[in-house]
Amino acid sequence: MKRIARRYDGAEPTGRLLKNLLPEVMTKIGQRAGTSQREILAAFLQIVGPEIGNMARISSFDRGVLTIKVMSPSLLDFLISYEKKRILERMREQFTKAVFKDIIFRIG
Repeated sequence: MKRIARRYDGAEPTGRLLKNLLPEVMTKIGQRAGTSQREILAAFLQIVGPEIGNMARISSFDRGVLTIKVMSPSLLDFLISYEKKRILERMREQFTKAVFKDIIFRIG
């Protein structure tokens, strides 16, 4: 027996094309953040500077949690120990509409 999706009338495919879905998803991300991810990335690079900016990138911003992937364990330790609080405060100052609850650094 083959599984049939709920509310499927048999006239259209159940999936959606990525090219149609992506703009909608990016709009929702921007609405949640109160700003676009491009603006958040630019602000992050300005706050940390070009040296650290070249070794770290924003992975996601979801429900007020900014996730940043870094290239090395030593950079991870440095950012968590010394820079996390400063970066979080500066992001909150710059983006008053967005809610920044926390920053998570990961190696990646």
